[in-house]
Amino acid sequence: WAENFIVVYPQGYRRSWNDGVCCGPAARNNLDDANFFKAILSDIRSLARVEERAYLVGWSNGARMVYRLLCSASDHVAAAAAFGATFLLDDKSCPMLVPVPLIHLHGEEDPASPITGGAGRGLHGLLQSRVGVPPAPRQSADFVARHNLCKAKSDLAFRFDKAAIECEAFTACQASATVAYCAIPRLGHNWPGASGDPVFGPARTDISGSRAILDF
Repeated sequence: WAENFIVVYPQGYRRSWNDGVCCGPAARNNLDDANFFKAILSDIRSLARVEERAYLVGWSNGARMVYRLLCSASDHVAAAAAFGATFLLDDKSCPMLVPVPLIHLHGEEDPASPITGGAGRGLHGLLQSRVGVPPAPRQSADFVARHNLCKAKSDLAFRFDKAAIECEAFTACQASATVAYCAIPRLGHNWPGASGDPVFGPARTDISGSRAILDF
């Protein structure tokens, strides 16, 4: 209540989303998760007085789902945050009807979604046949900034709880739809602030990605 948000945690089919790229049961069954998102909004509006557009946060497969919704339902999105996955975007597959503010967080030591792009390292590389060769996450942020007609770029320090992380910010955008890209040192494919799993690379509990997203 302090932030005046209603928080909703939708349950993807068998812990997966059909993001249009990869990799789990939701994609294999070709579930329409974009319309599922719209149905959730409609349901919430029947229960409470809320804004017409939602704020989205996603990690990994959920981050790709965030990008899919930017492409197919941008008019339903107030702002978005993606962490730990990237998405191959082009003008044909991602028209983005309206500008949307975006913050993309990415661990510099992410073995599942390397910050330089391409296939994951080790066992994570087994997904390449389904994911293809993902671009560097910076490219995804650049694409959204271009669609938002951002005209300026600057360095911006976001407070991640106890540490400041330097981010790149694309500003002077249409509808004030700023785009921020934050490469986080010493972090793998684990949520910033959580202890995580070593198979996904290093974790950092000294920072809070959730706090940075709220600040954004």
